[in-house]
Amino acid sequence: MAAYLICLTSGSGLPVFTRSVGNVKPTPNDVIGSDILIIMYLDEVVSRLAFVVVPSNTLLCTLILPSLVLIAVMGRDGAADDVHMGQLLDNVFNAMVLLYGLDDLTNIKNVERFKKEIRLCFKLVDTLIQQSALSTFSDVTHAVDVMVTTEASILQSFLDTFVEAADSPYGCLIAHGRVIAATTKWWELKATELVLLSLLIVSFPQCSSRDVPIYLPHGSPTIPHRLLTFELLGQVELCVICGPTPTLVELEREVPRFWQAAVDTLRSASQTSPRNFPTSMDVDSNILGFLLVNVQSNRCLSSVNLMRERDEPAKHEKRRAVL
Repeated sequence: MAAYLICLTSGSGLPVFTRSVGNVKPTPNDVIGSDILIIMYLDEVVSRLAFVVVPSNTLLCTLILPSLVLIAVMGRDGAADDVHMGQLLDNVFNAMVLLYGLDDLTNIKNVERFKKEIRLCFKLVDTLIQQSALSTFSDVTHAVDVMVTTEASILQSFLDTFVEAADSPYGCLIAHGRVIAATTKWWELKATELVLLSLLIVSFPQCSSRDVPIYLPHGSPTIPHRLLTFELLGQVELCVICGPTPTLVELEREVPRFWQAAVDTLRSASQTSPRNFPTSMDVDSNILGFLLVNVQSNRCLSSVNLMRERDEPAKHEKRRAVL
């Protein structure tokens, strides 16, 4: 994983922002000034993505875009490979498109104003570069994390009915950062969009409801939509992608009417975490953890707590690291 993520304007090399992993303090630009000069040289000779080891024995991965240069910086300690770092930068760029829009991102007229406005992406960007602290695997698999529950078909019926009332084909239920039900159109989104939308929900502070403008990086990078979310239970979010209507207030009034009868079902489904699949499914006791990826549907199922062990987070983190 990168120690730092740096964003510069293309050509001029003006700093836009720096984000860091964990407890590492953001580095001043002059500390890595010589490294940045190398990257700005690469801007002239490399088409898009490049990896280079600079004299400070630091690995730089750079994603060169029409208006911006994204740089991942890390020591040569083997903590991440080129593919992982390249995917990280792609995800960061698409996260910026998701919340800021492609037009404004590729046509920066006022750098100082852009530096202030792009801060709205920081929560999602931080989630991406620090995702090793989460229990999900989407940063590695490029597939959205799911949870398999015995209540899935019942919840699917509730969800389909609600999104129809919301006049939207896009809806999903997310519990503990994992999708437990989604509409057909939601599953038709590209893998990057599925992953980023789920991580965006995880990055939000707890809130009963919200209305967030979003752009779909592949489906609609220049035309905004609205992501409406409603907290049905603790760690259980209902998400709908809408156009200009209905308003958040209008749809919020409908939530109790459609979902009150599903509260017990939602609670039961939520309790599938952290095992993430039903206890009725037997697994060999020698299996401590697994990661299952469906590359066609862009979904992944994982568990490092098959026996529902409690109060052993260090053990679970170690298993996740091994996977």
